[in-house]
Amino acid sequence: MKDNKSRLIEAAIKTFSQYGVKKTSMADIADCAGVSRQTVYVNFKNKDEMLAAAMNSVVNDIEDDLRVQWSNTDSIEDKLIAYFDVAVIGIYDRFQTLPDARDLILGVGMLSMCVAQDANKKKARILAEQLQPHAEQLKVAGTDPKSVAQFIVSTAGNMKYTVATRQELETLLHTLKQSVLAMIGTNPSR
Repeated sequence: MKDNKSRLIEAAIKTFSQYGVKKTSMADIADCAGVSRQTVYVNFKNKDEMLAAAMNSVVNDIEDDLRVQWSNTDSIEDKLIAYFDVAVIGIYDRFQTLPDARDLILGVGMLSMCVAQDANKKKARILAEQLQPHAEQLKVAGTDPKSVAQFIVSTAGNMKYTVATRQELETLLHTLKQSVLAMIGTNPSR
């Protein structure tokens, strides 16, 4: 049986995604988790603290999924495709089916907004690790793995909020991938 905190985080993700943070009450989360409101407040001081925990859970799931997919390939192209599929297109798709899921990515209070910023730093750090074997090629191109990773996270992250369609997102991500591969000097296969 899951502990109350884990159940509450899962319930928060579900209710925040479905109704948005502003419309979701702590009682809604308690009902979804099958616990009392008192149990909610024993584990979380307020809704922003709960949102921050939910956001951390989503980011950890993304990181775990990426690490599994990346462990199956040495190809930087495949690693970029996996990143785009998991961390960009997957989130975009979630926004399309659950428009209020955006709060889970952006945050709404000070604590959750800090979590969102930290999430982007974490994604950039793990992407930079994947780009590290190409540090020399990137140096020749006038950049480095950390800068390219930050560029990818920032650019791809903004794309999911500005595109009109999934097809447009996929086209722009393809262009971003091709640009990174060109800097590395890799001939893309797709």
